[in-house]
Amino acid sequence: PWADKYEEKNELSVRESLQKEGEQLYQSSKDSFIKFRIGFQLVRLARYANDVTKAKTYYEKYIKPFPSESIAYYWAMWHYAEMT
Repeated sequence: PWADKYEEKNELSVRESLQKEGEQLYQSSKDSFIKFRIGFQLVRLARYANDVTKAKTYYEKYIKPFPSESIAYYWAMWHYAEMT
């Protein structure tokens, strides 16, 4: 039973680390394509972690500002819709 708690805690710290790294990369990137892709990955990460609050925040902050010219925009929208 304690192994499950350890794995859950370790998973949480890895996910938080990835989210923080993604946010930093987004801020430091100058290329809009790269920014969009990072935002998309952050939405996916939050969605598969069942973190509704983060998924909504990431979608609103990192995806919504971009024009809907890419299929990935609609994939991100789908991930967002799955969480709401």
